[in-house]
Order: sequence, then C-alpha cells, then structure tokens
Amino acid sequence: MSSKILSEDDISILQKGFNFAITSNFVPKLDIVSEIEGGISNLSSGDKEIIRVEVSKALKSYRPPKSNVTRKERESLKQLKNDDSIIILKADKGNCTVVLDSDEYCSKMRDLLEDGDTYEAIRRDPIKKVERDLNSKLLKLKREGKFSESNYFRLRSTDGVIPRIYGLVKIHKEGFPLRPIVSMIDSPLYEVSKYLASIISPLVGKTNFSVKNSMEFIEVLKTCSWSDDDVMVSFDVVNLFTSVPVDLAVNILKDRLRNDDSLSERTDLLVEDLVDLVDFCLNCTDFVFRGDFFHQRFGCAMGNPISALVANIVMEDLEARIFSNNSVIKIWRRFVDDIWAVLPREEVVSFLTLINDLEASIKFTFETETNRTLPFLDVIVHRMEDGKFSTSVFRKASQTNRYLDFQSNHPLCHKLSVVRSLTNRAYQFSSTSQQRNSEVNFVRDVLSSNNYPKSVLDRVRTDSRLKEKNRSVVIPYVKGLSERISRVLRPFKISTFYKPINKISTILGLPKDPIKNENVCGVVYQVNCRDCEKQYIGQTTNSLATRLKQHRAACQHLQVEKSALAEHAVANDHAIDWTNAKVVHRETRWRQRLFAEAIHTKQRGSMAMNRADMNLPPVYLSVL
Repeated sequence: MSSKILSEDDISILQKGFNFAITSNFVPKLDIVSEIEGGISNLSSGDKEIIRVEVSKALKSYRPPKSNVTRKERESLKQLKNDDSIIILKADKGNCTVVLDSDEYCSKMRDLLEDGDTYEAIRRDPIKKVERDLNSKLLKLKREGKFSESNYFRLRSTDGVIPRIYGLVKIHKEGFPLRPIVSMIDSPLYEVSKYLASIISPLVGKTNFSVKNSMEFIEVLKTCSWSDDDVMVSFDVVNLFTSVPVDLAVNILKDRLRNDDSLSERTDLLVEDLVDLVDFCLNCTDFVFRGDFFHQRFGCAMGNPISALVANIVMEDLEARIFSNNSVIKIWRRFVDDIWAVLPREEVVSFLTLINDLEASIKFTFETETNRTLPFLDVIVHRMEDGKFSTSVFRKASQTNRYLDFQSNHPLCHKLSVVRSLTNRAYQFSSTSQQRNSEVNFVRDVLSSNNYPKSVLDRVRTDSRLKEKNRSVVIPYVKGLSERISRVLRPFKISTFYKPINKISTILGLPKDPIKNENVCGVVYQVNCRDCEKQYIGQTTNSLATRLKQHRAACQHLQVEKSALAEHAVANDHAIDWTNAKVVHRETRWRQRLFAEAIHTKQRGSMAMNRADMNLPPVYLSVL
C-alpha cells in the first residue's frame, strides 16, 4: 500500500512474517543465566551448583548455527527499519504484512481521532494526575485493611507512562480503515486493570447463549435442528468496544457483583470498592499519538485488560433484554460481538430493527446464509437435508495461509504445536470423512509451503500430553543451546519454556510513540564520573530519570549514606556525569534485575564505584 518500490530482498524478508525469528551470533548469556538463577532459588545449594556448572559448560562450548536468512535479507530488514517514509505492520486479520506510507498512516489515524463523539484532544499529559489518584485510592484501601501490603506495592504505580495508540489496517474492509489499539503496557492502570479482570472474569460467560470457542459451538450444533422456513443469520456489532456505554457497563457490573456469593473468596474488597476502581480505570482513557494527547470520551479502550470483559457483560445484558421481549429466535450463540442465529426468514428485518433499538450506541449489522451455508468463527455451518447441521473449517478471504516458518529460529516444540493445532482442527471441525481428508491434505500442502518437511508432518499426532512439573523457567531460545539447558534442568523437575528472540516484529516494532530510555521502569543503569574512569552500576524499579533525581539530591545535600555516587563525589571532590547516564539492561522482575546488576558490576571490575562486591556465583565469571 505504499509508494515505495520494494526490492526482491525486501519482499523475501517481509513475507516470512512478523513471527519469524532470525538466528544471531549474539547469545543473551546474561538473560539466560539470570532467568535460571531466578528459577533455582528454592533448590539446595548443592543442586544449584550442579546446574550452574552444567549451564556454564553449555555456554562456553556453544557455537552459533548458520544464519537462516541471507546477508542481503538482513541488510534489507535494517534499511526497512530505518526508512521513516514507510510504516510496516501486521494487518488486523489474516497474518498479512502491510507496508504503507507514513504520511498515509498518520492521515488515517488523524481522521479516526477527529471523531468528536469518541475522542477529544487535550492540552497536556494527564498521566501524573491519574497516577496520584490511583495510588491514593490504593493507599486508602490498604489502610482500611482491604488490601495486603504485597498487593498494594504490586498494583501501585511509579513513573507510569501514558498509553500509546496505534492502528492495524483492516485489509478486508473497503478503504482500508485502521482498527485503533491502545497499548496500556507500562501505564499506571495496567496492573490494576489486570487485577480487576481476574476478579470480574468469573461473572462472564455463565449464560446459555455464549460460546468459549469454535469447538464448543460445534458441540451445540450437534443437538440443534432447523425447519424449512428457517434461515441462518450472523449478527455483528459495529465497533463494539468504542460503542459500550461505560455508565451502563458499571451499573450492570455492580448488580452482578452484589449477587455473586463467591466474591469474598477472590478478594477482600467490597462491591463499592471494586466498582469505584473499575469506573476509574474505564474513564481514564487518555493516550498519546505523535506527541499529541487525547481522551476517549465514549466507550472502552481496545487494549485495556478489562474492556473485553465489560463488553461481554453489556452484550449479556442486551441478550437478556432481547429474549425477554422476543420468542422468534430458534438458536442464538455469541462469541463477544459475533452472533450466529437461526430464526424464521420473514422475521429477520423486524428482528434487526428490534435489537438496534435496544441501546442507542450499539448497532448491529447482519448477513444471511448463502447456498445453505454461513460461517461463524473458524467454522462454516452447512444446513443438511435431514434438518441437521454439518461443519467444516472456514477461512476468511484475507487469510494468507502463512504460519510460523519452519526455518524460523523457534524451538521444534513451537513448530510441532502449529502442525498439531491445524491437524486437530481438521479432525474436530469436519463433520464428514471427506471434509476431514480434504482439510488434512490442505494443511499438509500449506505447511509444506511454509517449509515444513514431510518427516515432521508425519510424526505429529492429534493428541498432546502435558507433563506436570514443580517449577519452570522461560529462557531466550538459542538453537541447540536452549535444548541442552533444558536437559540440565529436567532432573530437578524444572520445566523449560522458550522465548524466541530477534523476531522481525521486534526488529521493526509497532508504530507507537517511543518511550525515552530515561522514562522506562525496571532497569539496570550506568552513571560515569566526569573526573575519573569510575562507573556506578545500579538498579531500580522506577525510571532512570527518577532514580537520578534521588542520586543528585544525595550529592547536593552531601548524604553519602544514601548513595555510592554521592560518597564518591564528596570523598574525591569529583563531578558526576549525569548527562550521559544510560540504561544497560531492562528487567522488571526484582530477583533477575539484582542478578543483572551483579553481573554488570563485576564486569567493570576495579572501575566500579559500587560500595560492595555483589554476590555472584564464581562459576559464571569466566562466562559472563
């Protein structure tokens, strides 16, 4: 969609998909070791030492594999990343990669944000006030004994950043509009919204009209039938998240919480406390786009952890009203805002009018069956002559049939899960053996085009077995090395999960407003002395900017007991180079961050101005 002419190498690297991981000569030793140290903290000292020795051996002897992309493809990816004239992002659906001009992307986003009924521009960043108000509410609840100390410190915010909006292209819609996504990660409300979602989620999905997934829908169809005057219809809500009235959602939630007998088992908070926090989170819908600040005036932000739950609650309330006033519906099943129904053919138009009159902001569109078939979720439903329904796998027109490429630097278990899930779907969604065989053959052809060898396709069965383990670690995936480390941990009942690194999505990034390094929280940082070669390594839960303010204050007030930087500056009459302070590692978890700090301090040797030598297992010294 851009004016840029892509070279063959550009296309070659981009068509591998955002999930493709590129092999690298760099081994993230620090991340691997710090993760393992966090995972073995409860083992005996003898077991720890055995693991450390074996992991160190593996790191020392490892040799990187051959690259899975060409040199020209690497150069193309670097050039594409640095080309400010274009934006590269995933499509809203279909696993398609979209390239468009930056100006066009910004224009589409600006057009979207000019919808005065939904958004309004605001003059300044409001996030500090949001953070103060949230922390004040949480502190009040802690003092009232409704919040534990650990919950309070986990949910309170320090140095949160304003949510950032970006758009995904709807390539299946005319004019290619954008779907707005508000990223709340690192914002003050992110953790508390996740906490509230865990409390609210048991209240959702208890009706007889919703389904959790395609398989549950298929099981429902096995008990259903149709008659000659019936028609299958699918209904869809137009922009559900931004159409949900927050006041309505909060009132419905309040009634459900009051009638929930098990609420006290999940939280010590009262209904009024929960409703107040939910209302606060849903109404603090501020975000930034290209340095300009906005407030969402109506609806829920797509990206807030509680938005989907709130939308579901409103849809369930609408369903209750629909069924209390209408008896023409034969079958009705819903997944969030997608609905599959069977009702008399002559009642469709009048029924649409009825449901569109229930709530002013929530409007439905509809589609009726074609040639006795109608899709829903990943299933296409067929009306059979005997009055029953059959099903098969459905793919949207925007589906690219691009899956995790077998050449990607992912662990084999991830690739086998792709084969297994597609094969399972072929067996579970197909009502007849002919449909099943056809789908299995299609899956094999598609995966072959994604470079899966026949030997891998043949070895996968439709069942999967999970082994229960006591502990787990998540380590960056390095082909050959990560598997060896997994074998080291297995005898100690520690299961290993792999996190692919160097993915194309990570390299290209999302078109969000960047967060400055000094505003990122949970970091290990370095500060240099201006008058000598000494360096200070520190770690902080807060942002670097906030921690530097504390160091500077200690220096100014000669509080040497509060800061090793202040001690060095005062004792030697040296000046600290505040301007060039930098983040050397990011890690949000405290134990792993302490270990990373110890490693960086040890690497500086005598140049480190830290007061004490960090406790670092000596076996790692030659490795790190």
